[in-house]
Amino acid sequence: MLITVTAPDQSTAHAISTFVAHASSHLPIPEYDGLVSTLAYPYSPPEMDRGPLYRFTLNHVATGVTPTELFRTTTEEV
Repeated sequence: MLITVTAPDQSTAHAISTFVAHASSHLPIPEYDGLVSTLAYPYSPPEMDRGPLYRFTLNHVATGVTPTELFRTTTEEV
């Protein structure tokens, strides 16, 4: 499982991801005794700052056309 943390600023996102990495490594497994975990980190360190995230939204409305007119379509019989 990979978790992406998005926050208003980098320091908040880093603090949350550090907490999640630490807390998830100590989740108990009912079948085992002691501090055993089946968690593995795919990256080292487990949290990486990725910088700013930008939201881009593009909404278009196409009227008066059929769905097949919007895209080039090729039909082949096999």
